[in-house]
Order: sequence, then structure tokens, then C-alpha cells
Amino acid sequence: MRDTIQNEKFFENRIKDKKNEIRESNKYLNMGKEKGDEEIIKTCFFSLSTEYRDLFKQYYSIGQDLDELYLCYKEWLGYYSKAVGKGQYMDLGRLLDLFSIGVCFEDRKEEFLPYLQSIVDNAQPYIDPTLELYIKYLGLKPNEGKHAKFKVNYLERLLNSEDKVKALKNTMANWYRFNQGQPWYGRHERENYDGYWAFDVCGLVKILGIDDDVVKDHKYYPYDLVHFNDKKK
Repeated sequence: MRDTIQNEKFFENRIKDKKNEIRESNKYLNMGKEKGDEEIIKTCFFSLSTEYRDLFKQYYSIGQDLDELYLCYKEWLGYYSKAVGKGQYMDLGRLLDLFSIGVCFEDRKEEFLPYLQSIVDNAQPYIDPTLELYIKYLGLKPNEGKHAKFKVNYLERLLNSEDKVKALKNTMANWYRFNQGQPWYGRHERENYDGYWAFDVCGLVKILGIDDDVVKDHKYYPYDLVHFNDKKK
């Protein structure tokens, strides 16, 4: 177990329910494909991307092996890249998670870069400085003419801080509070809790080479994901 809020049985039930949702979405997707109904297909792509995102969090929370988590990440990313199109709203928090996790799995990036590039090509003009850094680090072609309209302040402060270890410690100390407006905030009090994880921070720590031992045991910090490739070096 990585999560410290709920128990193993709770997440086993969440995972079972989520897999049932995925099966149902795939049924509707196949029906949409048989009918040639693009609206059903698009809706199912988005539903599946959300379901695999939730499953990724649940797997991480229960302590699933990172190699297995990677397969779940690819499904999440693949369906999301098919769901979004030009002019369509894309949640910045979801984008930061997707690209930050991609940085952590960079040794396998050739397998998923086309999905990320598709998202970049269709991105709305709200790419913030941290997301721009992730895009450049992964070697993706930027979407020219797109300028940041929104930004995640705590990530920008970490990015621009002089004492990054101190800034990381402060970021994690306040990360949950910083995300008070997110739809998942407070879910530990409800049945649809999937785990609270600062996936958006991972990529910055890795790219900037921040010594993250000070937050290694923080209950929201995915330390082993940041250090996924350490054992291979």
C-alpha cells in the first residue's frame, strides 16, 4: 500500500468497480463504431480516458508495480489523445499530470510521444510555464502561437525558486490545500476516493534534479515514480 488514508480492501473494491465501468464503456464504443456514430465514439474515448486515469490512481494507491502502472498510463493517454480535438477544452490539471508522468517514464517515451504530440497540437492557449517545460524536455514540437493564460502558481514558484529543496518541501506541505478547487478535493470522505498524489510535481523534480529526500515519506509525494529509472542506471 502507498496510500495512508484508506485500506487495501477499499481500493480492491474501487478497482473492481472501475474495471466494470471500463468494460461497459468498451461495449458502447464498439456499438458506436458499428453504427459509425462519431459522437458516441468521442464520448466513449473521453469516458475511457477518465476511467483509466482513475484506475491509474487506484493502482498507485494500492501499491501496484510501476511497470503495470505504465500500461495503465498508456491506455489513459491514448484514449485522451483521441478524445480531444481542436477548440475543445482541456483541463490543465489533467494535462500536467499526463505530461509530468510522461517525464517519469521517459525511457519509454518513443511508445507514447505521438499521443502527447497530438494533445500539444490541439491544446488551447493556456499552456502554463511548467507544462511548456515538460513539452520541451520530452522533445515534442511546441504549438506555435499558443501563450499561457493560466498557470499553476505553486508549480511556477517551485520552477523559479533559488532554494528548490526548501521550495519543494513547502510545496508538498501545502499541496493538498493548494488544490482546494479541484473536483477530487475532499473525496477521502466519500466512496469515490482514488488517492491524493502530486503527480504534477514529479516532472519538475526530475527535470530540475531536486534532492527530494526531504519529502520522500510525504503521504502525497510519489517518490518511487520520480525515481522509476534510478535502478536501471
